[in-house]
Parts: sequence; structure tokens; C-alpha cells
Amino acid sequence: MEDNPNNRLSWWHGVLAVVLAAAYILFGSALVTPLLGTWGSYTVSFFLVLTAGLFILFTGTKLSEAAPMALPPVRQFFASVGLYIGVTALNSVISLLLSRVIPDYSAREDAINAFVRSMNPTVALLLIAVLPGICEELFCRGFLPACFRGLKKKWLIILVTAMVFGFLHMDLFAFLPTALLGALFAYIALETGSLLIPMLLHFTNNAISVLAVYLLDRLGEEAADGSAVLSFGELIGAIPFYLGIAVFFLWFSGCLFHKKKLFTKRNLAAFIVASVLVTAGWGIRVVQTFASGRTVVYAEQTVRLAGQEAVGSDFQLETGRSVVSASAAGSVRIKLILRGPDGETVSETAYGYFPVLTFSGTLPEGDYSVLIRRAPFREEDEPEEVEIRFACQVFQTGVPRETAP
Repeated sequence: MEDNPNNRLSWWHGVLAVVLAAAYILFGSALVTPLLGTWGSYTVSFFLVLTAGLFILFTGTKLSEAAPMALPPVRQFFASVGLYIGVTALNSVISLLLSRVIPDYSAREDAINAFVRSMNPTVALLLIAVLPGICEELFCRGFLPACFRGLKKKWLIILVTAMVFGFLHMDLFAFLPTALLGALFAYIALETGSLLIPMLLHFTNNAISVLAVYLLDRLGEEAADGSAVLSFGELIGAIPFYLGIAVFFLWFSGCLFHKKKLFTKRNLAAFIVASVLVTAGWGIRVVQTFASGRTVVYAEQTVRLAGQEAVGSDFQLETGRSVVSASAAGSVRIKLILRGPDGETVSETAYGYFPVLTFSGTLPEGDYSVLIRRAPFREEDEPEEVEIRFACQVFQTGVPRETAP
């Protein structure tokens, strides 16, 4: 890469800044957190910007060299979103493999989710998504590349800054997925000459993680269920599926990013490879599901709803992964509720004339029911009896077929 007289930062500025940042993360934040509480652990973001700002100020480097904010073409924005989806799919493969080889890997996810739940959603978004999206990008994709510009080769700058990004998160298990995201953000920043897209993607990535925790809680499901350790058979199906998605988005988004022709033999080959991987993964998963499970309930019936609530279907489950699908149609607004052994609501729909309930997850052994509930009405009104068309199917995986009634 070409030298710029407006950039007076050197490699040793970057090394010193990383050492200072690591020292603050390990020791400084531990001293501040007891004083500021939750906010204390996120002073790291401010420290990164402060450190970078002081080096920029003392060296007389132009701010535009260490924090470029040019507006990239719309084409590159959409291509960057595709690249992000591809890297996320690749990280899913890494996480699946790590969950198989690292004991209590899901316990780490549980601890993170519990920490997020302990905060107000707005505060969580500010501390986990907004601040890192701005501050970490300014430091890792703005300041550090400016320091290491003397390395000349873009791929080497991307590699170094990505490793630093993974290291500064101080999580050995998340180092590789974090470094891959860091490499993508660095690539986009260097190619577009702007931090705007990496900032937006970084914010989106963290915001999705935060919102997913609260959303799954609202649905009555544990956020950790999505990170549960898959069986070996499930893993065999999931890996090619995610790899296929990664190949498709990384390849074709790269073509769009660099404005390359789409209709070429190489692109056709990439499309075929991606399609084969996705189809193989999906096919393996479907075969395993039906080979190792049983249908617990399959019912289509007319239910007479005379009062506030009626039972659509009762069934008994063994401990295992279950898929519950139910639908209803009537002349009044109704909702469907999946109720558990202790009377707790596992999942429910909104009120409507054609509600559809779908649940997939691990449920404990016990008696379950799908209830049909009418929208609230005035107590002085006598509700008329209505007929509801109801259908329900319950399927369990990992349960021997011979246990089916």
C-alpha cells in the first residue's frame, strides 16, 4: 500500500496501543467495574477510542486517515451484507464443531445470555451494540490499519488486525469466529476506504444477539436452546448446509462487491457447489429426523367453542426434541396456546381468525395440550357457540418408533 504523508502513525504505535488496551481490559476495567457497575465493564470501548485519539493527536496524523468516513457506493453496501451472511454461516460451522469438542460450551452461552437479561433492553443495546459498533471499529478498522500500513500488503494488514480484534475480546472459545468477523470488517474498510459499513454491520451483529435473547424469552423459550449441542448425526447434516450458504453468499457477494460479471462458468460452478451442499445437508437432516422419530399426534377435527376456551388436542411427550404444529380457523378471533405439564405456557400465537402455532425445541416429559382461546368479550354478553376447524401434528425426534402408541 502507498505511503501517505498525512499518516504519521507507525507500527510501534499500533503495538503499544494494543498492549495498553489489553492491560486495561485485564486490570483497569476490573478496578472501574465495582464503581460503575455494568457500565464499568464497557469503559473498554471508551478507552480504545481515547488511546487511538491520543496517538493520532501526538503524531499529527489527519483524522481522515485513521477514521475515514466516506460514503461507499450502494452496491458495496448490499454486497457487504451478503458477505456478512456468508461469514456468519461459516461461523455457525465453527460454533457447531466447538460445541462438540469443548465441554460445557453451551454453559458459556447461558452465562452470556443471563448477563444480557440482567440489563434493561435499551441499555443492553447501547452497551453491547452501539458502543462497540463505533468504538471498536474506530480502533481496529481505522486506527490499527493506519498504523500497520507499512506492511504494504492488504491481506497482511487484514490478518494482523483480525487477530488483534479476536484477542481483545479475551475469549479463547470465541477467538476464531470473532477474528473472522474482524477480517471481514477490515477487508470492507480497506476496500471501500470507509468505516461506515463495518460500523453498521458490527452494530447489527451485536444487536441481533441482544434482541434474540429478549425475543426468545418473550416466546417462552430459552435462548440457549439454539446453541444446544447437536448429536453427531445432526452435525453431519448441519455442516454441509451452512457451508453451502457460506459458499453462495461469499462468492456471489464478492462478485457484486467488485462489480464482476455474474454469468460465467466459474460462477455456475460455485452455484452448483453451494446448491449441492445445501441440498445434501437438508436431505441428511430430513432423513435423520424421520428415521429417528415418531408422530405423536395427527388430528383434524371440528371443535365447538362455547365459552372462553376449549381444548384442541391433548398428548403426552417423552423427553426429547419436539416439533408442534397447529392451526385453526373460525368466525371469531382466537389464539392457540401450547400448555405444558405444570400449566405453564410454552408458546402461543396472537389473536386472529386463522392462527398458526409452530414450536420446535426440547421439551421435558409430561402431558401437553393445545388450547383454543377466544378473544376477550364483555362479561355481560353470553358468547355464542362457534365451530372451529382445528388441525394439529406433533412429531418427536430421537424417540424409538416402537414407543409410539
